[in-house]
Amino acid sequence: MSVSIPASKLKVALATVLKDEGYIDDFAVRPLDGKPVLEVGLKYYAGRPVIEKLERVSRPGLRVYKPSGLFRK
Repeated sequence: MSVSIPASKLKVALATVLKDEGYIDDFAVRPLDGKPVLEVGLKYYAGRPVIEKLERVSRPGLRVYKPSGLFRK
């Protein structure tokens, strides 16, 4: 099974990380009516999706900031 979404550089970078970490099978950027579309192949294990729930934490109306931990001692 696959899903198609409008492509952007950020979405392609995110798909690259998800593929490297084993959360998705594959992805490809294809033109559709002259605009790029990102097709993501979903991954399943034992008949269940590998990614079961995604939740957006920070959104335009409610920004949530967390420290990166890079500069902590």
